[in-house]
Amino acid sequence: MLSEILVKPFASNNRYSSDESSYKDSGRFFNPLWFKFKVFNFVVLRFLQEVQYLDH
Repeated sequence: MLSEILVKPFASNNRYSSDESSYKDSGRFFNPLWFKFKVFNFVVLRFLQEVQYLDH
């Protein structure tokens, strides 16, 4: 359930959604370090989107 919640924000991005499915299949998605990396990536991407939005 938690993985589905984390995957949903990336559903619109084909690159991320395809990455998610392959990582889930290999079980790497459930690696704690990988989990932290994904959360960090998500926060950074959201922050960059906000900055770009404010720039325009």
